[in-house]
Amino acid sequence: MKMWIRTCGLAVAAAFGAVLSMAGAATAAAVDMPTFVVADLVTTPGEAYYDVSDPIEGGELNFFGLNWALDNSGSGEAYEITIDGIRFWDTVSSDLSLFVSTSKVDYASGSGITPSGTVLPAAILFSGQSFAAGTPGADAPLSLTFQVPAFTTYYLSLAGSSLKGGGILLELNAAEASPVPLPAALPLLAAGLGGLALVARRRRG
Repeated sequence: MKMWIRTCGLAVAAAFGAVLSMAGAATAAAVDMPTFVVADLVTTPGEAYYDVSDPIEGGELNFFGLNWALDNSGSGEAYEITIDGIRFWDTVSSDLSLFVSTSKVDYASGSGITPSGTVLPAAILFSGQSFAAGTPGADAPLSLTFQVPAFTTYYLSLAGSSLKGGGILLELNAAEASPVPLPAALPLLAAGLGGLALVARRRRG
């Protein structure tokens, strides 16, 4: 049965309650969202979900970095993660980016995204985009596939200057990474080198 991850419970209330302003808009730094154990995603797909329209959030979030941990620190296997079914609904946003990084990120006024780690160039879904509710693209599904190495934790990060109304939903699946195939000629080369070594040894004898 598909696992449902919802972030509008008491944990989120505690995380954001302290930063709600008088106007009802939240200004947040790097925020910890639920953690996904990568190996578990093989059998139980996960859903990263955030609803800014929830009353807890006041309907608006400014200068934020939401970070879902992709925890593979306890596994000696590398996994391939696919993120798809990414959808926004009734959302108005500014300078929004969604990507995978080696650390949590924040979005600071005047300086933009401030990662303390490295953003993976091959794992950027979009960068610096704005979405308007009801416009083409706001609900368009996106897709991304990337690898999480053994004994490693990556972060799926959503960062931007503002997010108003609706929310975002991301579906995550994982599979064991396929081993890198050996070149077809490599076994023949190894056999040839072994044969040459045997001949040389016999000549010395």
